[in-house]
Amino acid sequence: MRVPILICFSLLAGIAGAEEPTAIRKFTEAHTRVVWVQDQGLANSDILAVGQKLKLMGFDSEDGKGERVVLGEMRNYAKPLLTPDGQRVVFSDQPSQKFYVVNWDGTGKKLLGDGLAVDVWRDPVDGEEWVYAAKRVGKPENVTYRNLRRVKLSAPKTSQKVWDQTQVGCDNFQLSADGTRAGGEFPWPNGGVADLKNNMWQKLDKGCWSSIAPDNSGLSWVFDGPHRNLQFHRPGGTESWKVQVNSAPEMKGAEVFHPRWSNHVRYFGMTGPYSVQGKVNVISGGGPQVEIFLGRFSPGFRFVEAWHQITRNERGDFYPDVWIEGGEKSIIDLSELENPAVTVAPVTWPVVVDGLMFAWTSSSQTNQIPDRPGQPGRACQIQLEGRMVPGRFHDLEFHGGTAAPENLDALLLAAVNSKKSMTVEMLVTPASVASSEAAFFQIGPPERPYCRLLQGGSTLSFHPLKSGVGQVLPQWKTPAPVVVTLSLTPKKSAMYADGKYAGGFSGGQNLETWTSAQIRLGSPNWRGRLEAVAIYSRGLDETEIAEQAVATRARLLGRKPVAQYRVTAKCIERSTIPPPPQILPYRRALALHAFEVQKFAEGAPLKLKVGDRILVARWVILDGQVLPESSLPKVGDSAELALELVDEHPELKSERQILDVAELDLPLYYDVSEPLKTP
Repeated sequence: MRVPILICFSLLAGIAGAEEPTAIRKFTEAHTRVVWVQDQGLANSDILAVGQKLKLMGFDSEDGKGERVVLGEMRNYAKPLLTPDGQRVVFSDQPSQKFYVVNWDGTGKKLLGDGLAVDVWRDPVDGEEWVYAAKRVGKPENVTYRNLRRVKLSAPKTSQKVWDQTQVGCDNFQLSADGTRAGGEFPWPNGGVADLKNNMWQKLDKGCWSSIAPDNSGLSWVFDGPHRNLQFHRPGGTESWKVQVNSAPEMKGAEVFHPRWSNHVRYFGMTGPYSVQGKVNVISGGGPQVEIFLGRFSPGFRFVEAWHQITRNERGDFYPDVWIEGGEKSIIDLSELENPAVTVAPVTWPVVVDGLMFAWTSSSQTNQIPDRPGQPGRACQIQLEGRMVPGRFHDLEFHGGTAAPENLDALLLAAVNSKKSMTVEMLVTPASVASSEAAFFQIGPPERPYCRLLQGGSTLSFHPLKSGVGQVLPQWKTPAPVVVTLSLTPKKSAMYADGKYAGGFSGGQNLETWTSAQIRLGSPNWRGRLEAVAIYSRGLDETEIAEQAVATRARLLGRKPVAQYRVTAKCIERSTIPPPPQILPYRRALALHAFEVQKFAEGAPLKLKVGDRILVARWVILDGQVLPESSLPKVGDSAELALELVDEHPELKSERQILDVAELDLPLYYDVSEPLKTP
């Protein structure tokens, strides 16, 4: 999204040269304070504030001092936070895992408690100020925290539990004005909004630096994988849109970091540009060119209408927090924002919940079983292994990889040993009906599973270990989605397709004798997609199976195919593929290469013509491994590409994207060929 040129020129004029304290007041039209940490090391690369060579810095629009030191002793200062009145700063010491408060003038430093402070909130009812903090999980470099609690700023010994439904990310955690909701990661990379009152949360996107507006509107964002855009979400997830935040001229298209909403709904702080390759990635490189910027959203929150540079120095500046006097009175009127895009009404799934042990609908959803009488809520996540990528509908797209539910084996084994029954349901879409037989589901010891579900060409089959011989059903004339259900009870083992009985075996399975309930989805030879995976610790009856299948197929409503362009194109420039450790904590990444279209397989599409130069996103790292060199284009090579517009693939916006070619504004396409296919 392009920023209007007139606004940029008028508000960025005079950005060069020494900063005048009054300039920021003109920008925000109010008394403004900014706090951040400044790296004093040679590399200027402590972007996560974990080292001891930092100073705590501040800027006040009213005191005429410009950039000034709040605490000058070189030590660790992490994630500084201005109190709601702008008079004090809360900061943390990462090595000791303790957090403190200090007055704006650097006096009165005081220990508050153990952990990392993530936000400071004022209760609108009684005016009490609370500091929210959490304990780190594992090693110092970990970005995951647990046991979120709050302590009263005026009486730190007063502590209250806030959230223990999930672990949380340390990048960002911000509360709504009434304190009932919080934006954050639960944990990284699952960005969303937590309902602190009802102990529920909603996943909105994958990414980092998630935040919620400082009023009570519920508008929220998740920072994307390319580190260039905020993905905004209306409350309830009814609409989302992208806002580019590296649009300041000084950024020159580079990555940015540390986006954090101020206490005013229209303003946020951020750092950039990041253009120095570090040990991990360009963000980790930091550099003396990284400065603090203040951005102002347009009234409709569709773009950043103006920028103001806060710092100008030769040191790396990180972790800004911004306070604007009177900002707590600002509000967002959701009714005045652009009308939401027309979307299909969300489908309640699963509709059968009795005995539900695991429910994974897609990677864009929360995937959490809520609290029920006698059964605590649990997060349901799936671990990806090998050649797997996210699908267009946030499903699991298998290219010979496998996946497994996380932290389910022991719970499921205890349940099926006791109940002697189980049911598994999933939506299966094979990639081809000309494929050889391969398993897409198995349960039990990996070397000798108790039962498997397989797809072979047009057939669906069920292979129980006890019987040895599989039950085979002709199912697919085309690679269409089918709801596959497997019910295992002491009396019968049965398979269902779209809720209808498809065959089975009498005698059932002896689940009480099982010694493993390890589940594996996919296999090295299977190609296809899976979604809506539900697992029950009982045998569903045929009415429930049919009802559940109807609800699962309802997710297909409104899905439309996208235009695909099969072209031959020559690689004219390629991005450099970093070693996998340089993209951590990400484990997969796409690279954007520049191509020139040479010819079309089936006529020229309207949006492309021979000679056009385009950017093409291709998978280059999966499961922490660089794909074989044969799958990557070399400059001058021609390749057959199956292209779809990146805008048609919302699953990619949160993925790590590597882009270091000269032409950044070319039309962007996604090569949907199998990742390991040789060009």
